[in-house]
Amino acid sequence: HLKVGLKTEDITAKRIKLSVGWRSIVQGQIHLTHTTIDDLVVFSKKPPSGRPFSYSPISLPFDLYVTNSHVNGLTISHMSRNPVTKKLAPKTDVVFSHIYLKSASWKDDLLTIFKSSVKENGIFEASQVTGTMQFHKHYPINAQGLLIIPSLQKVNFAPFKVVATGDLEEIHGVLNAEIA
Repeated sequence: HLKVGLKTEDITAKRIKLSVGWRSIVQGQIHLTHTTIDDLVVFSKKPPSGRPFSYSPISLPFDLYVTNSHVNGLTISHMSRNPVTKKLAPKTDVVFSHIYLKSASWKDDLLTIFKSSVKENGIFEASQVTGTMQFHKHYPINAQGLLIIPSLQKVNFAPFKVVATGDLEEIHGVLNAEIA
C-alpha cells in the first residue's frame, strides 16, 4: 500500500509493481516498463474557491517514458461543498476501471501517447489512442482513436473513429461510424 501526502493532494495506490530502467536516470530520464498500479487515487484536498479552474503549467524536471503498463482503477476526486448542508465532503470527478499505456512520454510540458487505451467497464472503451496534450495555456489536446460503446456493439454498431482537438476549455470532436 502506498500513500503520498502532499500539501494540496493525497495520492494512494493499493499495489505498484514496476521495472525501472536505471541507466536512464543518470541522463535525467525515467523509463518505466511493464508497470502495474492497482487502485490509484488522486485526491485534491483544496477546498472549493468559487473561482474558475486555473490551468497552471505543469512541466516535469525529467523526461518520463512509460511502455506496456497498466493502471487497474484510477479515481480523481476533490473537496466539494454540499449545497444544502454547506459542509465540505469528498466528491469523485473521474473514474476509469483500466488504463493501458503501450507507449507514452512526458517531456517538459508535452504528454504524448501511442496506441494506448482507457476503459470504464460496461460504459465505454477508447482504444488505439494516439495523440498529445500540452500542460500550458488551456491544455491543448490533439488525439485520435477508436471509441467502443458496448451497448451499441450489441446492436451491430462498429467502433467510432474519433478525432479530438482543441483544449480543455473547448474540445472539438469528429465521430465516424460504419453501420453494418
